[in-house]
Amino acid sequence: MSNFTKPNIVVIAAHPDDEVLGVGGTIQKHIREGHSVTVIYVTDGFYDDADDDRVSSKRKNATDAMNMLGVTKIIFLGFKGLRLDTYEKCSLNAELTNKFKEIKPKIVYTHHWGDVNFDHQIVFDMTLVACRPHRGVQIEALFTYETLSSTEWAAPNRDSSFLPNVFEILDEEMVNLKAAALEQYVTEIFDYPHPRSSKGIKILAQQRGLMISEEYAEAFHLVRSVNN
Repeated sequence: MSNFTKPNIVVIAAHPDDEVLGVGGTIQKHIREGHSVTVIYVTDGFYDDADDDRVSSKRKNATDAMNMLGVTKIIFLGFKGLRLDTYEKCSLNAELTNKFKEIKPKIVYTHHWGDVNFDHQIVFDMTLVACRPHRGVQIEALFTYETLSSTEWAAPNRDSSFLPNVFEILDEEMVNLKAAALEQYVTEIFDYPHPRSSKGIKILAQQRGLMISEEYAEAFHLVRSVNN
């Protein structure tokens, strides 16, 4: 992280809870370093046509989780969950691109393109469009993150498998706070041994830590890096 000095960070999540699962520890590190972090939720995560009360409840869960991690800049795009394929691509791309024009991010985290969840795949494509290096846009680093119960459940394929090549070292406090933030999503957390659980978060952090001889870590795939 220290190689990238400009502070505007954007984390893009297809559904509320994805951001905690994938970037919950690294978000804390960015906040501690004084970076400006914005989380963009593309959908509210509902399979059905949720009423206003359910949407408000889910957005409160997201706000509470992000407040725990120190994030105060949150954007809800309001598309329907698991139905991103029913929207015109140009509409999806334009919505995210316009937000990027406002925020002017330099470091971006988004979903992995090979996830089993189709919304995640679409959000990755949306991000690539928003991160195109033209018309004054220059992203210093674009990363994909892994989402428990989606990334690891995809078919093993060398063209779509998540192959981490960047690791952020975490400490135990960061991992515990990441797990506590996930618990704010009362309808999305499960009991262990489901991967989307507090214990699942800790086990993955240990697994990624072992890959670099550290106790805990989060793993990412670097799609593109531009150094000044």
